[in-house]
Parts: sequence; C-alpha cells; structure tokens
Amino acid sequence: MYKNLLIPALFILFSRGVEAKVLVEIPFAINDEGRMLAFGTINDVTGFYMIDTGVIDIISLSPVSNLEAARDAPFEFWMLGEAFTTMRYKIDTVYLGNVAINRGFGVIEPPEHIKDLMPKEIRGIINPCIFDTVYVEFSFSEKKIKLHDSLPENYVKNVPYTYEFPKPFIKIETNGASYDFQIDTGAAVAIGFPEKALDDVDAKSKIKIAVSNNDVPADYTEYSLFKHSGFSLFDHVYNNVICETNTLYQKEEVGVIGLELLRQYDFVFDPFENKFYYQPLLPDAFYNMFFRNESKASGLVQIDYTEGGLTVKRIIVDSPAWKAGLRPGHIITKINSYDARGVSKDYLIRTIQSNNSVKIEYEDGERRRSARIKSKLLIK
Repeated sequence: MYKNLLIPALFILFSRGVEAKVLVEIPFAINDEGRMLAFGTINDVTGFYMIDTGVIDIISLSPVSNLEAARDAPFEFWMLGEAFTTMRYKIDTVYLGNVAINRGFGVIEPPEHIKDLMPKEIRGIINPCIFDTVYVEFSFSEKKIKLHDSLPENYVKNVPYTYEFPKPFIKIETNGASYDFQIDTGAAVAIGFPEKALDDVDAKSKIKIAVSNNDVPADYTEYSLFKHSGFSLFDHVYNNVICETNTLYQKEEVGVIGLELLRQYDFVFDPFENKFYYQPLLPDAFYNMFFRNESKASGLVQIDYTEGGLTVKRIIVDSPAWKAGLRPGHIITKINSYDARGVSKDYLIRTIQSNNSVKIEYEDGERRRSARIKSKLLIK
C-alpha cells in the first residue's frame, strides 16, 4: 500500500499498454441511506466522508476558516438544488483510509442549514476527481476504490463521457431524443430523468414503495411512473420500460444516474480518453433497477439473490406481495416448493413476476412463514 500518492501524468501516459498495477486501494461502505462512505481525515477532522461525483472539490461540514483562502473572491456552488456563495480554501493533504494524497485541493464550507440536512456521522463530501491523473475503479464487488496506473484488463465495454469539471456525464437516449445524464455516486436513486425527457410522456400512476427494513408508513417513498419506449442505457436498449422519477434530482435538461443503479456494476473512469468502462455484477443487474409491467403484477420491485434465498429490497405498498405479508428485508426461501436459491430469473419472472398465483415460503427475521401471492397487473 502506498503511503503517499503523487503520480505525474506523464508517467501514467507512458505506462498505458502495460499490465495494470493497483497503486492504492481505499475501502468504502454503503450505509442504510444508500450513501457511499470512506474513512478519512481532512483538516484534522477524522470520520466518514461521502464519495460523491456530483459535487465540486471537497465539501467540509466542519469549520475551515483556519485555512488559507484559495482566492480573494467568493466562490459560487450548487448543493441540494440551491446556489450558495462562499469562500474557497486551500488544503495540501487529504487522507483516505491509510493513504495520504498530497496534491493540494480546494475546500468549501456550506451554510449551516445545509449542514443540518446531512447525516451526523458524515464529516464531509469528496469528489474522486482529486484522482484525475490515474484510472479510478469503483469496485462494488469488493467495496473498494482502486487507483490504477493503466486500464484493468477485465474491462471492455465502455461509453464516452464528457467532463464538466468536476462532474462526468454520459448520453442516454429515450423516446427518440438524447440527454446528458450525470454519473452521481452521491444520488441515492437509480435514475432521475430531466424534465424535458418527460414533457411528452404521460404519467401512468403514482405508487408508494417501501425501500428500507423499516415498514413505518412515514418512511414510504412516493414515485411517479412514466412509460418510455426505446430507452437506452450503456449498450442495452429497452422497450416499454416504466421508470421511477425523483424530483429532487430533476433539472430541466440534465438527468442523473445514481448510486442505486451504479452499485450494480464495477466501473472505471479513463481520464485520458474520457471513457466510462463498466461490467455488471450480475447478468440481470439492470432488470432489478427498473419497473416493468411484469414486476408490477406482484409488487416486488427489487429482489436480490443472497445466500439464504431471494431478499426483498423494494416492494409496492398494498400490492399482492405486500398483502401476502412480504416486506423489505424478508427472505423468500421457496417458490412453489422449489428452493429459491436455485430458481432461474426466467422462472422467477414467469411465476412471482407475472399474473399467476404462486405459493411462497419466507423468513421475516423471527420465523418462517408461508403465503400465496395472487398477482394482478398493476400498471397497464
């Protein structure tokens, strides 16, 4: 493990084409709110810092007035949909994990009312653009940020990205038009559509979805559903996909690809050729992220394969699966007497995700239960 990271861009350019070497590994975790956190120290403040490709520089939630100002004029930035004017300060060294990054960075401090909106355990926010002279890999399979001196050989699929400092964007097409979508690890959503992409699309329904392990009604999130045709993401094209929107992340012309979708992939930013390399963790990673007519039949919006069976991640309130007793966190162990751990995706779609009556067994954390899901088409 390197204790100091100071890598000349010229060395990186000449090292391409050679087998990739991992320079640094920085562990991270994803908390219950879907935030990507790494342990670090900035300006002598140690704790968890959110890794967010959607912010500028480094945002400190602790006072930074003891630092030298980067320039005399105030600095304007956006955060949580608001514009602010503040001073920008200099800091020479940032620590992430046991890595000291010595390059010099800009640090800004948001207003107090914005600080109050952030979870108390988070000390600040860091944009990984601070690693702009290396290949940055987000390995969700290993829960590590890896810095490479060249492109890792297992990455082939890629799309170009543009870089409007410090935010990366890729193009996504839907309904015959192309839009910029920001790759935003700080957004706890799958996809946030720009408002213009929804101008000619009728809302099909509004639904409530339980997302966490707490089924208190106040924690339910309401979504508007829109039906898109010809929606493309990376190298796939999907027809008649019903997707969620979240107005917090909607802007007039720019969409968001958030952590809820990104965490289904390992990916690499190539800063030299502006390419975004990706590989899904599971062949059906995309399917679990988006609503389709079939998934509306049962109300199971997202389920993940786990060691014990199929874990319910998101479920529509008052849907057939909900009325059968399923909640987020419950584990389906049997489907029509078959062990759920051996059930194929196709079988799952034909049974739980379609207009059938299916018998299930599941564990709710206290005991094993059985129920029957009588599905119906919720969105037509």
